[in-house]
Amino acid sequence: MRYARLYAMTVVWDEEQMEGLRHPILVVAFEGWFDVARAATGAVKWLADQLEANPVASIDPEPYFDFTARRPLVRVVSGERVIEWPENRCRVAHAEDEAAHDLVLLSGVEPHLRWRTFSRDLIEIAQRTSSELVITLGALAEPVPHTRPHLVKGSSTNGGLATRLGLDRPSYQGPTGLVGVLHDQLDHERIPVISLRAS
Repeated sequence: MRYARLYAMTVVWDEEQMEGLRHPILVVAFEGWFDVARAATGAVKWLADQLEANPVASIDPEPYFDFTARRPLVRVVSGERVIEWPENRCRVAHAEDEAAHDLVLLSGVEPHLRWRTFSRDLIEIAQRTSSELVITLGALAEPVPHTRPHLVKGSSTNGGLATRLGLDRPSYQGPTGLVGVLHDQLDHERIPVISLRAS
């Protein structure tokens, strides 16, 4: 099913940065319900910084946020007032020569509105970058001792992919967030996707 666009263009591209991507993998994480202590978004930001990733695309926040619930910030930079909006920016990291995959990294903010349309924007990013796999990262509050290594669970709704990678099939039922909607949309587009969740 296709969803009508309310705004003409919500993904803004820097085409130059997409040249020469090798078998890219799209890794995404969003601040919000599925990002306890910002562990997931922090991991993606750390990867982007360590790999000196370059901006390749951004998603216009206007259609997706209730700015009375998450207000933009105003700052004074070199004497000029600058408004900082909730950001969903995508960066690309070209891996070392011996690595098989480049990374497309998106660490952003779970929007308030139009999750299906926002998921279409993310699918556009996956398709335009020719990403072969999407990995969503999350972090949950669970009763785990701080003295032991963090447990990371992986799952995929794709039976073949789950078997090949030794992942679980998801069994959760209940309220979901953007990540659940995104997985559903990616499945419909037959784009391979897995979820990794830290406790």
